[in-house]
Amino acid sequence: MRRLLPTGAELSDDDLIELYAGTATDPSLVRLNMAATVDGSATGDDNRAGSINTPPDNRVFQLLRAWADVIVAGSGTVLAEHYDAAVTDPRWTKLREGRPADPALAVLTSSGTVPSEVDTSTGGEVLGVRSSAARPFSEVIDQLHEKGYRRILFEGGPTIAGEALAQGVIDELCLTWTPMVVGGDGPRITRGPQMDRPLTLLSMLEEDGTLIGRWQVG
Repeated sequence: MRRLLPTGAELSDDDLIELYAGTATDPSLVRLNMAATVDGSATGDDNRAGSINTPPDNRVFQLLRAWADVIVAGSGTVLAEHYDAAVTDPRWTKLREGRPADPALAVLTSSGTVPSEVDTSTGGEVLGVRSSAARPFSEVIDQLHEKGYRRILFEGGPTIAGEALAQGVIDELCLTWTPMVVGGDGPRITRGPQMDRPLTLLSMLEEDGTLIGRWQVG
């Protein structure tokens, strides 16, 4: 994997840790991580985001999870993508030093309960968090902060991503473009209200045609 911006250097795992975690000292940093095809679809022909992932994308996906204290996803994404309790990829265990071995998973549901399909027997804590149109995401983040989770990673889906960005709670957007076109009527990475959020490019990586960007959200 090489960094296109700000330099063209090849990156080791330690370089990636420095890029994504070395400067992430803000204890309340909130990131959103999503992927899309070149023609803008957030899912493949099976309506799952997992089918458009590539090995380079998965490398950074697992790094971001290891960086996070808690992963946040809507129940629709959790069920469609077959989420279970998060388990840290051994490649990134050094990011967990001084913290639990695995990040927690917060599932956003209208009832605040974890779907029974989620396996909670191994991995990090799994908790249900009540979410509705009437409850702003700032309250969800406050609830996670009260539990001691400071590094927060949103993973969608598009409705959650759109609402979180529109409400201004996302500090960084991590977006992968995978080198494929899928056609059809797949969703964009955001769905919901219109917004005007300026972004500042922090880094851009490339490997085997996969582009992996990171932006600060204005």
